[in-house]
Amino acid sequence: MSIINYILEQPHILQRVIREIPPQLASIPDLIGSENYFLIGSGTSFNALAAVEPLWAEMISPFVKTGHPLSFISSLKVPSLKSTALILSQTGASKTTIQAVEHAQRLKMRVITLTADPDSPIAQVSSEKIIIPVGPETVGPKTKGYTASILTLLLLILAQRKKYLDISQFLADLPPFLKECSNICKSLTSRLASVNFILIMGQRRHLATALEGSLKLTEMCGLPVAAFDTEEAFHGRFHGLNPQNYAFFITSTAEELELANTGMSVLSELGIPGGILNLCPTKTSFFDLPILWPNSATLPELDLISAIIPFQLSAYYLAKAKNIIPENMKYPGLSQKLQIKTR
Repeated sequence: MSIINYILEQPHILQRVIREIPPQLASIPDLIGSENYFLIGSGTSFNALAAVEPLWAEMISPFVKTGHPLSFISSLKVPSLKSTALILSQTGASKTTIQAVEHAQRLKMRVITLTADPDSPIAQVSSEKIIIPVGPETVGPKTKGYTASILTLLLLILAQRKKYLDISQFLADLPPFLKECSNICKSLTSRLASVNFILIMGQRRHLATALEGSLKLTEMCGLPVAAFDTEEAFHGRFHGLNPQNYAFFITSTAEELELANTGMSVLSELGIPGGILNLCPTKTSFFDLPILWPNSATLPELDLISAIIPFQLSAYYLAKAKNIIPENMKYPGLSQKLQIKTR
């Protein structure tokens, strides 16, 4: 199936998550009470975990760290009975993520695994697990898997505080948003088709959006893309840019928008094109891309789902414009050559 079908399927998949995840969470004992929490994953899974870490710190415990499997394995050697590891692998086939599950079990941690495939290798070595109802996504660049993981993680966090999430309006807004966003991204493709580097910047939870956006553009288009915290990017990173590049800023608060507007003003004076994905509900900027976002008033973190969709669509349409098959990626079979998957 084409990636565009998976992208457009996301409203339906998120409806499934809302229906099917809460009953699974009801059978998972409370997470509150551990001394330390480790959120472990790689690639898109890591980005989803990093996106929800600020909310986890706010609602469950500030003693939480998002990391990659090999770093987790190499840095923790002492048994930790009062720690919890939440380990996410959408395909369930990442070699090092499976090793991280086994390592956490050896250290006597509580281990909860999230995966989209109940028959995957990681599901076979996990006792406590949550199955994300994504359905098949038989391509390398994950789109619906990312947003389904985000919503599943948000529901998991809220469940620890017995909070109910009503996203009926958000879900109702998604189909027209996808249609309008598709038109905007098609138009943006004509500008991006000539660039040779893209810089994506975000803060707090949207640093993870920047990371995931950069991954989608690189995977589907074979284009060099970098992601940084906006503040970090201000410290020297702009010196590497030129008019053949493009800069994206992602903002969700007035303070973030003010910083992004300053950066975009400077880049514009230097002849470097760009735009702001402004999710802030109270303030606008001259550099805002003309996107009407879904209503995320019930939970601000729902904008993690909205914010990634322009990057998914732009990556797809840009690949098509470059005569690249986005499902195959630039170097087909690279995961097998790098030996990062079990299948």
